[in-house]
This record gives sequence, structure tokens and C-alpha cells, in this order.
Amino acid sequence: ELYYPFRFQDGAVTLTPHAGVGYTSYSSIDGPQPFDDSRFIFSAGLDAAFKMSRVYDDVVIPSLGIDGLRHIVQPYASWSFVSTDELGSGFGIDRLAASTRPRPLEVSNYKAIDSLRDWNLVRLGVSQRLQTRRNRTTYNWLSSNTYIDAFIDDPEYDRDFSNLYQDVAWHPVPWARFNVGAQIPISDKYGNFSEINTRVTFMPTDSIELSIGHRMLSDHPVFDDSSLIDFGAYARLSENWGVSIYERYEMDDNTLETQQLTVHHDLTSWIASLGAIVRDNRQEKEWGLLLSLTLKDFPGVRIPVDFDPQGGRQ
Repeated sequence: ELYYPFRFQDGAVTLTPHAGVGYTSYSSIDGPQPFDDSRFIFSAGLDAAFKMSRVYDDVVIPSLGIDGLRHIVQPYASWSFVSTDELGSGFGIDRLAASTRPRPLEVSNYKAIDSLRDWNLVRLGVSQRLQTRRNRTTYNWLSSNTYIDAFIDDPEYDRDFSNLYQDVAWHPVPWARFNVGAQIPISDKYGNFSEINTRVTFMPTDSIELSIGHRMLSDHPVFDDSSLIDFGAYARLSENWGVSIYERYEMDDNTLETQQLTVHHDLTSWIASLGAIVRDNRQEKEWGLLLSLTLKDFPGVRIPVDFDPQGGRQ
């Protein structure tokens, strides 16, 4: 995959065309019928963005940590095109899982590679940021991203437009943050639905962090309607020890879906976590143990050793 960015007006305008090719091949697959198949993938696209900003130095609100404001507005558009053949007989290993989130436009970020189908779409959006000065650095106080997909060729349904997406992150002070992710349909075609995710995270003391979130989902083509609330808490007991709890409750059918208790120990370069989990799948309760090692410099990299009935996924 090749990218070649162009910048104009001292970087305020950017254009990035890109194109890529891929190849998938399966052979000697064991099963009732021997399976061999392959296909080529071609992708192309163009990303365009324009950035504007304005500074308000006279806006000072110490209680909210505001020492001047800079408002950045960035309209953008991304065109994405993919052409490929279907794998025969419905075969595939990395298949598409149902999700409420929009699919990534870059094939390199598309994990369900065997479910790739022809698509042709344009994503139009506007991102905004309010920045302030804090500790002699620039601090993102409030950010927003509003966007929509216009389909020339919809790979999943027969839509002309996707939902209208709105993501908001507000970090007024270091000990509190608020996040909202919402999407609403702008048409009544199959595949459009409504979702609102909200989360509040705050630290009442230096050693305790609390988080509470709510998800409302309705009219999704795969998932049931939901009104889900979850709560998490972390308490630092000492320099090397901590404990956390997590609970998730579905208000639509009054089910306590998940209960989890975990003990964490700092091993200097690693953090070791041992926990117990209980899940209610509405037919029976499942019990499990979780053990994970997290490298502190790379928190996204974990070595799991677990007996979680669903593989440690929440």
C-alpha cells in the first residue's frame, strides 16, 4: 500500500492519495471437501482535509483549567474504493463480526480480511478541538468529531447513507473526563439504527478512580435493543498493590451480566493481575479465573493465561 501526501498553504490543506494491492490464498484445507481458493484485492482512495483555527487569549476560567482557548476546525473527506472477488463456498477464517461501529476505510486496518467485499464510499466529516495552555503545554480540553458515510456501493446493506456519527470527548480537569459516542439514522433503510454511549470517569482521591457508562441501542439489524449500564472502580492500596471491580447490568431484561473482581500487583516493568469473573448468559451462570501480565511501557500488549469461559472478552 502506497501513500503520497501533498501539503498546501503551510500545511493547512492536505491531500493524500493512496493505492494498494493484496493477495489471499488458502490451500489443503482439511474437511469433508478439500478446499483451495485465492483472490486478489485492489484498493484506492483519497483523503482531503482543511484546517482553520482562532485563538481567544482573553478566555480564562481557573475552575475549569482554562488559560486561553484555541478553536481548531478541520473539515475532511475520505474516498475509499475496494475491488475483490468472493472466496468460494463461503469459506473464511477472519470473518466479519457484527458491530455497531463503522468499518475502517483502510484495508490495512480491516481485520476481517476474508469478509472484504467491493465497496465505494465517501466519508464526510468535521472535527473540532478546543485547546488551552496547561503546565506550559497544549492541552486538548474538548474535542468533537461529526461524520457520515455516503455509499456509492454499500458492502453490507443497500444504504445510500450511513448513520450520522457524533463523538465527543471532554477533559475539563485531569481528574475527570466525559465521553459521548452517538449515532442516529437519517433514513429508514435496513441497516440504520440508533445508539448513544456515554461514560464519566473521575478520581475523587489520588488513589481511587470511578467509571460509569451507559449504552442505549435500538433497531440494530443484528443486536437486540439494549439499555446497558456498567460500573468500574480501581483503588490503589499501596505503591505496588491495587484492586478493581467491574459490573455490567442490562436494564432491558433486568440481568446482571458480569461481575468481576481483580487484584493487581506492580512488578516494576510488568503489572500482574489475578481476578475472578461471573457471567450470566441468561441460561446459566459461568465462572472463570483471569490471569494477565501487562508490560507497562506497552499497555496494549498482554500475555494472558486465563480460564475465562469466553476467552477474557468483555
